[in-house]
Amino acid sequence: MILLSERESGKLSEIPPDLFEQAFVYLDDLYVQARTLDDPLGEEAGPLIEEITNVREAVREIFHERSGKILSLSMLAVVSHGGDRDEGKRMLPPEKEMFGKVSQAILDCQTTLLARDPGRTVPLPPAVPVEHATVLQAPAAQAIQVYNVVRLLSNVDPFMGVDGRIYHLDKEDVATLPARNAEVLCERNIALNIMLGT
Repeated sequence: MILLSERESGKLSEIPPDLFEQAFVYLDDLYVQARTLDDPLGEEAGPLIEEITNVREAVREIFHERSGKILSLSMLAVVSHGGDRDEGKRMLPPEKEMFGKVSQAILDCQTTLLARDPGRTVPLPPAVPVEHATVLQAPAAQAIQVYNVVRLLSNVDPFMGVDGRIYHLDKEDVATLPARNAEVLCERNIALNIMLGT
């Protein structure tokens, strides 16, 4: 049912936070049953092997379907400087972390490849977390900022970053913030810096 929903919807489906964990607990039980069979090639083995295969394929396909959507959301976050807050709420914590890292990698590549564009007078904006679609444009005269990716450990009131953007962040959000703002949040134990490339 979850796989069908994930395939048919262009958006991330709401899934139980322990979906993958429960699937592997179930698989472990199936493997135990298969190992205790007297005849591994007998009639009882066939349905067990088929169920194991089906569950493994379903779990992998759910991961692939969701990962593809998250990659698209990461690109959208960089290109449009925003995203769909509801999509962020439907991500599992590891998926949010992947979203933050991929968005940052796209931003880094974009900045490197387009940095010498003579028609570019405004620095390329950072990736905005998918949870936050409403942001303000940075002032045109602003200097190039350094950004860090952080995970929020608690809710925080909306604030204006040193880049002129308004950030609306909640606990467990993964966000790309100006380094100065990220440092303040980390010092106050409101956020945790995510070291990329480790």
